[in-house]
Parts: sequence; C-alpha cells; structure tokens
Amino acid sequence: MPPRAQQSQFHQLNQSPIPAYSYCYLEIGQSATAFYFLWFLAIIPACGIMENTFFDIVLKNKKY
Repeated sequence: MPPRAQQSQFHQLNQSPIPAYSYCYLEIGQSATAFYFLWFLAIIPACGIMENTFFDIVLKNKKY
C-alpha cells in the first residue's frame, strides 16, 4: 500500500497558494505593462502628430 500524502503537501481548491500581499505586486506589474504599451502605441505617436500639426500651423501663418 502506498504511503498516504500528508496534508501540508496539498492545497485545497478554495485556498490560494499566493499570499495576499503579492496581489499588490500583480497590480503594479499589470499597470506598468499597460503604461509601457500605452506609451509607445498612443502617447509617443500623439506627440508626433501634435508636433507636426503645430509646425504646419506656424508655417502657414509665417509670411516671408
């Protein structure tokens, strides 16, 4: 007969193996990831569009 598994080796389904304090690290990581992709996919291109728009406005208003 195989030996019985000890209770401390297994987690019940309703028990989380992740400690409660580590959820704040998960939220920080998810927020940082969202900001990283938002930075390169939205903020930087928006700054470029605004810069070009302002440059075009200045060139239209400037008379030589």
